[in-house]
Amino acid sequence: MRHFCCIYIWVNRLGKNPLTHVCVLACFLSGCVSATFLEKDKYLLTRQVVKGNKHNSQEEIEMLFQQKGNRKVLESMPYLYAYFAGKKFYKPEKIKEDIEKTKLRYATKIHADTQNVKRVTKLEAKRDKKLQKLQTKLDEGNWMMRVVGEPPVVLDTLQTQKTAHEIQTYLFNQGYFDARVSYSFKERFRKITITYQITENEPHKIYKVQYVTDDARIQHLLDSTAKQVSVKPDEIYKQNNLISERDRIDRLLRNSGYFAFSRKYISVVADTALPDTLRQKFYGTSLKFLIQNPANGRHKPYRINNIRFFIDNDRGTAPDTTWTYNQVFYKTNERDFSDKIVDTKILQHPPEWYSYSKIQNSQAQLASMDIYKFVNFNFDSTGGKLKLNIFTSRLPRYQVSDELGLVVSQGAPGPFVNGTFKVRNVFRYLGIFELGGRYSQEGQLSAFQSDRIYRATEWGFNASLSFPNALLPSKLSQELNPYSPRTRFIGGYTSVTRPEYARNIIKASLTYTIQTTPYSQIGVTPIDVSVNHTRNIDTDFRDFLITQAINGNSLIMSFNNSLVTSFGAYYMHNTNQTGSHKRSKYFRVNAEIGGLLPSFLNKTILKNNSEELFKLQYYRYVKVNADFRFYQPASKSTMIAARLNAGAAVPIGQFAGSSTATLPWEKYFFSGGSNSVRAWAPRRLGLGSYTYRDASGKATYQYEQAGNIIMEANIELRQKLFGFVETALFADAGNTWALTESEQNAGAQFRATRFWEQIALGVGAGLRLNFSFMIVRFDVSAKTYDPAETLNKRWVLHKWRDKGQTLLNVGIGYPF
Repeated sequence: MRHFCCIYIWVNRLGKNPLTHVCVLACFLSGCVSATFLEKDKYLLTRQVVKGNKHNSQEEIEMLFQQKGNRKVLESMPYLYAYFAGKKFYKPEKIKEDIEKTKLRYATKIHADTQNVKRVTKLEAKRDKKLQKLQTKLDEGNWMMRVVGEPPVVLDTLQTQKTAHEIQTYLFNQGYFDARVSYSFKERFRKITITYQITENEPHKIYKVQYVTDDARIQHLLDSTAKQVSVKPDEIYKQNNLISERDRIDRLLRNSGYFAFSRKYISVVADTALPDTLRQKFYGTSLKFLIQNPANGRHKPYRINNIRFFIDNDRGTAPDTTWTYNQVFYKTNERDFSDKIVDTKILQHPPEWYSYSKIQNSQAQLASMDIYKFVNFNFDSTGGKLKLNIFTSRLPRYQVSDELGLVVSQGAPGPFVNGTFKVRNVFRYLGIFELGGRYSQEGQLSAFQSDRIYRATEWGFNASLSFPNALLPSKLSQELNPYSPRTRFIGGYTSVTRPEYARNIIKASLTYTIQTTPYSQIGVTPIDVSVNHTRNIDTDFRDFLITQAINGNSLIMSFNNSLVTSFGAYYMHNTNQTGSHKRSKYFRVNAEIGGLLPSFLNKTILKNNSEELFKLQYYRYVKVNADFRFYQPASKSTMIAARLNAGAAVPIGQFAGSSTATLPWEKYFFSGGSNSVRAWAPRRLGLGSYTYRDASGKATYQYEQAGNIIMEANIELRQKLFGFVETALFADAGNTWALTESEQNAGAQFRATRFWEQIALGVGAGLRLNFSFMIVRFDVSAKTYDPAETLNKRWVLHKWRDKGQTLLNVGIGYPF
C-alpha cells in the first residue's frame, strides 16, 4: 500500500530527540494517521458510531464500548504520534540487559554485607524499586511512550461482539426487551469505523406491581409508604427503577427496627405474560416484589436496649469514671465535657426502634465535631436485645499549625504565611477556639492606573469560637439537632497597605449552619458588623476619587470611615469532590440585607434621622447573588466545566443622591480577572457599554468598574495531556451594569431591551500544572466581543495582537 502519511515519514528524519518529534507533530493537528506500522490483517480503530438510538441515553451507550479509540485533538492523534516517536528509542534488549546488571550488582553488595541485617534490608528495597522501574519500562515502554503517548488501539472483533452484547443488555434493562443490535465495519487506509445499528422496537410497560410478604407488620409498612414507590403502572420498565425500589424497601425496613434485614431478602419476579384482553393494547410486564423470610423464621424488629459511650478506652488504663445521662451510659477517665451536647448527636435512645439512617447520622455528627480521632459504632444483638457500644478517642486539646504558600488573587503572585492555635473542648462545652494570624504580599494593579503593578501588603489576625449545636431557644435548638447544627462567632482585624491608601478593618459576625443532606448546607448570619477606617490616602489618589465622584462614581464613599452591618443567609448544594472525575454540580445562593441595625438604633432609640451612627457612615442595601457550576466528563481524560453567575445589589437609602443611596464598596459587583471574564483586566469590565476613554475616544479600561448588577457565564474544556500537565480551551462572557446612568456614563444602565448587546465575550486557552497539593494556572484570553466599541465594531478578535486585547492570567486552582 502507498497510503503513507507524509508527517510520519518526516518524523523519522528529524533526528533522535523525541521532544522534537512531539513539538513538530503537534503542529499538524489536522494531519492524517498512518496505519502502516500495523501487522498484516490488523486495523487501527479510529471511530465508533451508534445509529438508531431514539429514546435512550447516547452517553450511557457509548460508555459500554469495550475498546476506546486513541484520544483526538481536533481530529488528530498527538498521543499516538508521541507513542511512536518514543518507540523509535525503545530498546527492549538494552532494558533486559540493565535488569540483569542491576540484579548482579545488588547481589554482590548484599553478599558483602550479609551480617548487617539493616544494611541488607535497605539494599533489597533499593534493588526492588529499581527493578520495578525497569520492568515497567520493559512492559509499557519508555517515558515518552508511557506518560506522553498512548499505544495504538487495534481492532479486536471479539471486543466488538462484546460491545454489541452489552448494548443489547442495556436496552433490555431499559425496557426494550425486543431490541436488536448489529454492527458493521468501514475500512479506509487500514483505519476502521464501527457502526452499531440499534432497532429498539416497542418498550415494555409495567402493567401491575405487587408486594408479597406473610408478615403483617412489614405489609403495613409497605402499604403506608405506597406513594413513595419508584415503580408505577403504565411506566416503562427500567432495571434501575427496580434497583431503586429494592433500595427503598431495604431502607424502609432497616429504619423501622429490622436490624438484620438486607436486600438479599428482596427478590423481583417479572412476568411478561398478559391477559388476552390487554395483549393487544401494549407490551406489558407484571412485577412482584417478594419479601422472603430468613432461614430461622421471620424477620425480627429490634428496639435499642441500651447505649454505652466509651471515651479514651485505649489509653492502657481502664476508664474509672461512669455516669448515665438520658439513658446513655458514659465511661471515661474524666468527666470534663457536656454530656448534654454529646446527647444531641446521638439520635437514637432506648427503647426506640432501631433506625439505620439515624445511626449513620449520629456517627457522622460525632465524627464531624473535631473532638474525636475516631468514632466506632458496635452493635450486639445476642440474647435477642440490641445493644449499642460507641468507642471514641479524643484528639489533642491543643494544636498549632502553620502554612506557607503563594497567593494569587487578581495580580502577580506573592508569598503568604498563616499560623493557627486551636483549643478543643472550650468551657467543657465541646467548643473549638481558634486564634489565627496571617501576613501576605501580592502584586496588584493600581486602582486607577491599569498598566502599573504595586506591592500590596495585608496582615491581620482573627479569632473564632464554634460550638457543635445551635445556641438558640431550647425547642428550636432541639428541632435542628438531626441536621448537624453549628454556631460560630468570628472576630478579626485586617490591615491593608497599598501605594494609594492604607485601611484598617475590624469585623465580627455570628453564623448558624445546618447540614440538610450530605451535599446541602444552609447558613444564617443574623449579624455581621465591620468598621472600616482609612488611615491614609495618597494625594494623587484623593484627587482621582474627587474627580470620579463628580462624574458619578461612588468609589470615594468606600474610603469614608464607615459602619457596615448586614443580616444574611445562604444555601449551598455541592456534589463536586476535589480530584474526582464524575458528573457533578455546585449551586450557591446568597442573600443579605444591610443597615437594619444602625437604622433601627437611630430611629427608635437615638431619635435621629442622621445617616451616621457614632460618627460612622452606614449603608442600607439588599444584595442577592447566585452561582451555579456544572461538571461533565467527556472522556476519561477530558472534562467540560460550565458556570453561571448572576447577582444584584440595590441601595435602599432614604434620600436620592445621599450616602445611604449608595453601597459599601465591597458590596458592589466587579467583572474581569483570572476567575471571571479573563480577556479583561481585574475589575475593569463594564459598566454596560460604558468605559473610560482617552482623548482619541478609545476605550482604555483604566478604572475599576463597580456595578449593581452582574451576569457572567464561563465554559471550559479541560484535558489532561500527560502526568501533571493539563490544557484547557475556554470562553467567558459577562458584564456589570449600574441602576442608573447620566450623560457622563451613557450606556451603563441595565435595560432589558439592550443588555444582551452589552455582554462581553473572550476566548482563550490555558496550561495547568496539576500538582497533588496545588494547581498552577496560566490562561491566555483574547477579547472577542467588546461592548465598549460602537455597535457595528464590537467583534474584535482580529485585533488580538494589539496592546491590551490579549491578556495572560496567572492563578492558583481552577477558575471555578
